[in-house]
Amino acid sequence: MDDQLVTPEAVVLDLPVASVPTRMLAALLDLLLQGVVLLVALLATSQVTSTLDAGAGRVLVVVGGSLLVFLLQLVYPTVTELVLGGTLGHLALGLRVVTVDGGPPDLRATATRTAVGILELEGTAGVLALLTATLHPRGRRLGDLAAGTLVVRTRTGEQARVHAPSVPAHLRGWAVTVDAGGLGQDGRAALRRYLDRRDAVAPTVRRELAEGLLARLLPAVGATRPTGAGADDVVVALAAVASAQAARGAAPRLRGRAPAAAAVPAAVPSAGTPPPAGSRPPPPPQPSGTPARPVPPPPARPGDGGGFVPPA
Repeated sequence: MDDQLVTPEAVVLDLPVASVPTRMLAALLDLLLQGVVLLVALLATSQVTSTLDAGAGRVLVVVGGSLLVFLLQLVYPTVTELVLGGTLGHLALGLRVVTVDGGPPDLRATATRTAVGILELEGTAGVLALLTATLHPRGRRLGDLAAGTLVVRTRTGEQARVHAPSVPAHLRGWAVTVDAGGLGQDGRAALRRYLDRRDAVAPTVRRELAEGLLARLLPAVGATRPTGAGADDVVVALAAVASAQAARGAAPRLRGRAPAAAAVPAAVPSAGTPPPAGSRPPPPPQPSGTPARPVPPPPARPGDGGGFVPPA
């Protein structure tokens, strides 16, 4: 499960984590781009300062250089990761910065990641970042840990797969009666954490975690535990219901309101089946634009209680 991301709707995204060498190459591409920008700025500044006196030229170099370094070191990665999902180096190699639940990072996350990155990349010449990313199972450096992000590969030769949890077969009847709208963000986060770690823990620990989840989440959705069902199966079924309802985009129903019954189409007799006694076949369809002709009433049959037929 280390290479999988689980969304707040309990959907597992099969996006592999970017390797450390690939991230280093992306960083080198960004440094090369920043070096080109600095070189162009230096040439432009030399042309401008040649027309100024020495004092004004020094002020321009100091102020302009400080502003440019600020833009390249802090603004560039923060804005590109927020708007594009990664720096130009990331995008060139098919990498993307996401949150730990697979969503796009917000401004706080990208700014935190960049600020801590300046300290661990510039302050230690990248040694601390390299060491942390190499030791972490998901390749997260200190900036990722502080911001709650990680870098994944989106270009893997095939489309990234999305795996939604499925309801166990013996719980499908129970699942259609459950409304996951009462879970809230905390409940969905709890399901996400359970799915993220269920395959990495012992069966006894998994059962204890599932029992604790059910004791907290079933009252929230107004459901009871099916008789004889294992705790892990019920938690997986609940996660599948939450995932399906989130995918449909349907608004949660009001709490305490019974789910509406699905409309059942009327039965249509198959070809060759005689109509019921006393029924009349439907009139043939009329051509477009032709008024419908009145259908004469059926003839009276003996025993119908009289032979009077009202006029049409």
